[in-house]
Amino acid sequence: MTTLKSILEELSRELGLKFEDDFDADDWTIRISSPSQSFYFDAKTFDINSAWHSNLVKDKAATYSVLKKANIPAVPHFFYTPKEDFKISYPLVIKPCFGQSGKNVFLCHNAAEAASAINQINEPICYSPFIESEYEYRLFYLDGEVIYGYRKNRHNNWQHNLSHGATPTELDQNIKPQLFSLARATGNAIGAKFVTIDILQDVTTNQFLVLEVNANVSAGLFSERMPGGYEIAKEIYRKALQNLLQ
Repeated sequence: MTTLKSILEELSRELGLKFEDDFDADDWTIRISSPSQSFYFDAKTFDINSAWHSNLVKDKAATYSVLKKANIPAVPHFFYTPKEDFKISYPLVIKPCFGQSGKNVFLCHNAAEAASAINQINEPICYSPFIESEYEYRLFYLDGEVIYGYRKNRHNNWQHNLSHGATPTELDQNIKPQLFSLARATGNAIGAKFVTIDILQDVTTNQFLVLEVNANVSAGLFSERMPGGYEIAKEIYRKALQNLLQ
C-alpha cells in the first residue's frame, strides 16, 4: 500500500469517515465520505484544487508567467518551439513542460547536448537557466498558509529530487521565515489551495527563487527517509483532509 493511501485510511478511521478503495481503475482510486459529502483521491492527488489551478501548475512556463506578473522571484521557464532560438544562454536546463519527479530533465552546456535532450523528450518542452544551488527547499502550502517545509540535500547529482537520491532534513531556522514568506506569496499568487512549492537559493546572488509549484502533493519518499517522516506526512494530509471537510 502506498504511503498516501495508508495515511488516508488511518485518518478516515480516526476522523470517523468512510474509506472505500474497491474501484476498477488502472491506478488506485479511493473515496472518503462523511454523512454529507464525498471526495476522491488517487496516488498523488487530493480532490481539493480546482481543475484550472491543477492544470496551471502542471505547466511550468505558465506558472512562471503568473509568478512574474505577481513580481515573485522565480526561475524563468520558457515554452520551447523548434522555430525559435533559446532566449537564454548556456548552461540551461531542458525538461518536459508538464513533467514531475525530475524525469527527463537535462542539464545542457552546448547546442549538441540541447539537441540530444530535445530528441529524448516526446512531449511539450520548456527550458530554464541553470541556477547553481547548494540545496533545494520544499514547502507545503495549504489555503493561505505554509504548514511545513524541509531541505533537500543532493548526493553526487546536480538535481535535488528525492527520487534521484537526495535526502530530506529539517530547515535551518535562520532562513525559515524567508522561505515561508516566499512560499506563502507564491501560493497566494497561484490561487490553488494545496500545493508544494520548491525554492532554491542562487549561490551567486544568495537570492531565493521559486523553481516549481506542484499540485501533486506527494510525501512518500519523504516519509521513508526523514526521521519521523511518516507522522509529519500524516499531519500534513490530516490538515488537508480537514480543510476539505470544512
